[in-house]
Amino acid sequence: MKAYVQVLKNQIAAGLQFKWNTLAGMVMQLLQLVTSVFVWRSIFSHHQNAINAYTFETMLSYLILVSLIGIMFSSDHVFRLTNMVRKGTLSHYLIRPYSFLGDSFFAYIGSKVVLFFFLLFFLFVLYLLNMIHISLTMTGMLLFICNFLLLFIFGLVVSTFSFWLIEMWPLRPLYASLMGLLGGTLYPLDLLPTTVQDLLLFLPFSLFGYVNTKVLQGALSTDDEVFFMIVSLVWTLFFLLIYHILWKKGLKRYEAVNA
Repeated sequence: MKAYVQVLKNQIAAGLQFKWNTLAGMVMQLLQLVTSVFVWRSIFSHHQNAINAYTFETMLSYLILVSLIGIMFSSDHVFRLTNMVRKGTLSHYLIRPYSFLGDSFFAYIGSKVVLFFFLLFFLFVLYLLNMIHISLTMTGMLLFICNFLLLFIFGLVVSTFSFWLIEMWPLRPLYASLMGLLGGTLYPLDLLPTTVQDLLLFLPFSLFGYVNTKVLQGALSTDDEVFFMIVSLVWTLFFLLIYHILWKKGLKRYEAVNA
């Protein structure tokens, strides 16, 4: 356990050392938010009434929250294994007397700590400015944690593609696009037809974006939060199984050649 704690500390130290890079990344995310706000302002300018119960103010609050959540639910940890496979440094981790899965988990947690405090700061400021409304229940907090763990396992599954793919960088814009279209970062999913919405709500991307945003807004009932928690746990177990299968197959292809 001490080894895992050290991994956690190292990641936090790295985040503090490069905190301005982290802040710059958040600023870029917020600049993308500005673009979305202008688009929706133009849309609402042609509608006298609300769009599916959304006014411009409630839409603005949603877009701000989903953008901030998107920072926390980024896919950066996907590329950790990629760099190890490319450079041949994965071998150093394989011979260590602890699980690579555990090492990855604590590195993942550590990499999010600085982001988390930046996120809290932005949320606090926006709340004081009355630009967002936050109402988080205990069940909602548990759902948020479940989705956070799901993102970790989902990212590990994607990272195992490094054993077969030479370049992994195209997956970053692909993830962003899927989050925009299927995860609700560009628009609330409840604007879609009911049949499409019901389908998307069963996908992991909606759990990362739309559902988490509704949780923070207190817009979900306790039954809904429990339901989405079950969906999240089922996906987590599924991806965990897939990860172990791909990990074993990938190690057979791995050649520890230092670049």
